[in-house]
Amino acid sequence: MKKSCAIPNCQTPWYSREWCRRHYDCWRNHGDPAQKQPTTEERFNAQYSKHFNGCWIWHGTKVTRGYGQISSNGKIWRAHRLSWALHKGNIPAGVLVLHKCDNPSCVNPEHLFLGSVQDNVDDRIKKGRSARGSNMGSSKLTEANVHAIRARLSHAETHVSIAASFDVTESAISHIAAGHSWGWL
Repeated sequence: MKKSCAIPNCQTPWYSREWCRRHYDCWRNHGDPAQKQPTTEERFNAQYSKHFNGCWIWHGTKVTRGYGQISSNGKIWRAHRLSWALHKGNIPAGVLVLHKCDNPSCVNPEHLFLGSVQDNVDDRIKKGRSARGSNMGSSKLTEANVHAIRARLSHAETHVSIAASFDVTESAISHIAAGHSWGWL
């Protein structure tokens, strides 16, 4: 039979020094195995500050592109998703938590809303944060080039000759002609 943790009312199996893993870690980190662990909400609330613009700026761990991160009950959360779960309730599977304020460090639940991947793309485009056209790092053409290409296409010039003069592939010209690329212009 496996021994239980020596802390009263803890029935978790013994790990080391007669304590379970949680109480052992608490002793190692704080010097007291019975110290009360802060709740997820207490830990969350200690890691942001309220900004003048209404954003609650996350000061805890940050990951890619400034998004906050925190662990809770063995699960790693993005801080804005945990904020939604703590203040608004469950997040359905496959649903994103999006920012109205476009600040990835913001965890104010009033600045957050639920949406799909398409909602996120539409929001990004509507707010002008989407790289397209010559703002794309891989783009060989500018908006002026595309207008010139369309003018040459309207005069029945071949795709091959237009492609050669702009140092792009014939398929790139075909995509422009069909409106599959640069169609927004």
